[in-house]
Amino acid sequence: MLKAKIDKAEDLEDWPKALYGQALLAEGSPLPNPSEYVSAINKLLARLAK
Repeated sequence: MLKAKIDKAEDLEDWPKALYGQALLAEGSPLPNPSEYVSAINKLLARLAK
């Protein structure tokens, strides 16, 4: 069920932004565009919650 939701085409734009942002935060680097990161995370969470 989760895989089917992740495979949607609209998620393809947000997953790389979210994962890259997470990697930067994990290494202690600042986000180049924090609002873009937060927006991507929020979109993904909203889609997965449906």
